Amino acid sequence: MKRDFVLAPEGMDLNELDRWGPLYDSKNYGTAIKGTVVKRKVLESQGDTWEVSFPGISDVVGYVPESQSGLPEGTPMSAFVGLEILVIVRNIAKNDGIVACSRKEVVDQNFTKVTKGMVPGEIIPGILKFVRGFGLYVDIGGGIIVRAVAQRKSYSAGVTLDEQYLPGDTIDLIVTEIERETKTIKAEMRSPWIEFIAERGDIIEGEVVFISVNNKVYIKVKPGIVGIADYGPFDSYKVGDRVQYQVLAYNSIENKLHMVKWDFKRANIRKKAKAKNIAWRKEIREIQKSIKVAPEVKSGEVVAGAFEGAGHNDYCEPPALFPGRDEPEAASENQGLQVEAD
Repeated sequence: MKRDFVLAPEGMDLNELDRWGPLYDSKNYGTAIKGTVVKRKVLESQGDTWEVSFPGISDVVGYVPESQSGLPEGTPMSAFVGLEILVIVRNIAKNDGIVACSRKEVVDQNFTKVTKGMVPGEIIPGILKFVRGFGLYVDIGGGIIVRAVAQRKSYSAGVTLDEQYLPGDTIDLIVTEIERETKTIKAEMRSPWIEFIAERGDIIEGEVVFISVNNKVYIKVKPGIVGIADYGPFDSYKVGDRVQYQVLAYNSIENKLHMVKWDFKRANIRKKAKAKNIAWRKEIREIQKSIKVAPEVKSGEVVAGAFEGAGHNDYCEPPALFPGRDEPEAASENQGLQVEAD
């Protein structure tokens, strides 16, 4: 009986010598190998099943039935088509070029590691795999998929979840329940608006995710944060383009971010005009300081030395221009004199 290589010679890959080697290693030693879900199909004996291909092994097909998918109940298997997964080979039909695989065994092995010390209420990160309806399916590590349901309030500017979040986005979840016997985790989305900070005038770069018929543009500045702005008649950018906008108003409680288009040239002109205005005001203040202006005397103000004969601290009451009704009129020096006509 001929013995196969157990380990590849130095400088070589075991696949180069025996393409079945990694598959047999997975079956015999329980090692996980990478595969890609090619399609979802329904087999008479297995029901919903993934057809899996393996890198470097073009003529071998792997099958993963739903019972061995390791997915939470209700997760659509079709959503994994085109995605890379880790599986353990359980059976090999070499003559037929078929291997039976299990993703569930990989997930079960990783569950203990990932959930060690985890408690309800804890905030955990995850990578978004896909969005379906109101649910976000997130990988929290080791292929453990958690379905987090988003509340309506989580929608930014009315933009749907699949426009707010894209596969590969990092999302924070709040653990609500850990079922160790069934190896499942329940969690809810943590609002991204909690930690997002923006102030009026800030310059923000984002990706255009939607342009409405009423000339509004929606810009995703980070996963779950979408701002709204006007789409002008001369704007030519499209969905997927990255643009810069300036914050006009921000409200983290109401999940609102309003912006205006950032025009670098226009902003530069305003900046120069502002600098000139500041320099002009400074020059005016310097001129005012160099000119000695006589102090303004307000009505009724007592000024030392304002009246002749007054000392430095004497109080001089100004003469009455119109005597009061209850006060006798002072006798005039000319009272009783008559002027004779020439």
